[in-house]
Amino acid sequence: MPVNIEKSKTKNVVQAILGIGTILLSISILAVLIYPQRQTLITYDWHIHWPVILLTFTIFSLNLFVVALIWAWIMNTLGGKLPLLEHLRVYLISHLARRLPGTVWYVASRAVLYKQGNISAKLTMVASGMELLVMIVSGIIISLIFAVSIMASYGVGYGWFMIFAFVGGMLLHPRIVRFVLQKSNVDLPEVFRFRMVIQWIAAYIVAWVLGGIVLYGVGNIIVEIPPINIPYLIGCWSIIGVVSTTLFFLPSNLGITEVGLSLLLTMVVPAPLAVVVALLARVLLIAFEIFWASIIFFVDKKKVIHLRL
Repeated sequence: MPVNIEKSKTKNVVQAILGIGTILLSISILAVLIYPQRQTLITYDWHIHWPVILLTFTIFSLNLFVVALIWAWIMNTLGGKLPLLEHLRVYLISHLARRLPGTVWYVASRAVLYKQGNISAKLTMVASGMELLVMIVSGIIISLIFAVSIMASYGVGYGWFMIFAFVGGMLLHPRIVRFVLQKSNVDLPEVFRFRMVIQWIAAYIVAWVLGGIVLYGVGNIIVEIPPINIPYLIGCWSIIGVVSTTLFFLPSNLGITEVGLSLLLTMVVPAPLAVVVALLARVLLIAFEIFWASIIFFVDKKKVIHLRL
């Protein structure tokens, strides 16, 4: 019994250090992001529509929990079964680490947090790779629907996108996943079927659409954008998201998200405002993520009913 108590204390200490440390580091990143652009943000004549901020926060929250639920679904399917609240806690806290240069940090933070629940780092890494592929494949599908005009404007061939989507889908096939897990000495549950992959992709398509609507909401905080432009903004969000996601192996995405959005947004808002909207989107989204990570981190586990997917 004393040994179990000691292990429990160690687990709580590790989670506390990693959780609080990640939140504080994210706040620091937010400050570093704002500081170089302070002149642009200070000199802009702000006329903020507060109700729009609340609505944008609500849609973003829905989007965040959709992708968090997909992650929990993937983990439970691969055998990393934990209460839903635990998956949400790990996802929301580790998600902040994606703002750090390189992908290794958020995968590593996931592995450390899941290790406290006796889930192997190898399984967590394979699940993270699958999540990445699901994200890219679904993003490509949305881009082929909503970003055709953008691709045509910049001479981007549709064929390459379709090839990447096909290859990504094949890499998610249960036979491939089972082979990778077996090489890592991890067994894949027999219940895993390819139809689950299709369901994950479909669910992530919803997330990409919600992300584009969030971008529309951020834009309307400072300038009125007609609703007719929502499909175009969904396309902007998806194609920039796919490009930045596929560069996960780089130490940094080189500001592609902000630069790309600023460039594409000039089609619906004046150029100076496009830069402000892109910066505001980055700042607000990080702030929203910090809020939810802080909430989920400080929730008392004993007072929450644990639901399973």
